[in-house]
Amino acid sequence: MEDRADGPDDVANAEWARVRALAQRVALLEAAVAEMPDPDPDTLARLDRARLKAARAANRATLADALADHVGDIRAQQGRGGRAPAS
Repeated sequence: MEDRADGPDDVANAEWARVRALAQRVALLEAAVAEMPDPDPDTLARLDRARLKAARAANRATLADALADHVGDIRAQQGRGGRAPAS
């Protein structure tokens, strides 16, 4: 079994942690914008950028999850540890 902190599952977990952090930032910005009677364009642009970063991070996390599952399946087939192949 792999003990390294940079294994495929650890990478996927780190990506999802980034998604959660970015989602929290988006929620804070959305709350701030909701309280403003007339949000300024810079704040709205910041919110748009934060949403885009969060969406891209979610895409990367989904890909990292899929890759980690695939690597685990290959390792299981080769008898090198990992999880059982998905059915």
